[in-house]
Amino acid sequence: MTGHDEQEQIRQRAYEIWMSEGCPDGRDREHWLEAERECRKSDDAPQNASSAKSPVYPVGRANRKRRRK
Repeated sequence: MTGHDEQEQIRQRAYEIWMSEGCPDGRDREHWLEAERECRKSDDAPQNASSAKSPVYPVGRANRKRRRK
């Protein structure tokens, strides 16, 4: 993501936070910082969300017995 795109994403999210809190005065910096945290967190998430959510099943004797029935 380019710097301009990132700034735009943060700006949009900060606006959404501001709106969701009833448009309070004087909290723009707080909203901007929260939006930055959220955007950076989403950037750090795995790109392939479906593989990140795949369950891991243990393979053991009990599981093998159940599958054969």
